[in-house]
Amino acid sequence: MLVVLWTMLTAGVMRRLWIYRNKVKYEGTAGPYVPVMLELVLLQWTMQVRRHLQLPTTLDDERTQIQTVLRHFGQHPSYHGFWSKYPLHFSVNPLVRRLPLR
Repeated sequence: MLVVLWTMLTAGVMRRLWIYRNKVKYEGTAGPYVPVMLELVLLQWTMQVRRHLQLPTTLDDERTQIQTVLRHFGQHPSYHGFWSKYPLHFSVNPLVRRLPLR
């Protein structure tokens, strides 16, 4: 389960670094601004994790374990700012929670 989360995060970091590398090498742009890059990687990662949680092939036990790990990440000082800024990003269906009840 941690391997799944780690693989998604590592792939996101590698992809974002490769995009910036190509922009610097071929377009002559400046290097990445690290806080923005970190936020973009975490946003992409949260989308992948949310999708994984929604898959019908994901077992309930695995889903519970992943959500427990994510709660621990959200309490860590390094990630608390991100979790505060995007509180619904790890919910399984964030749009439903934003819609008013009738």
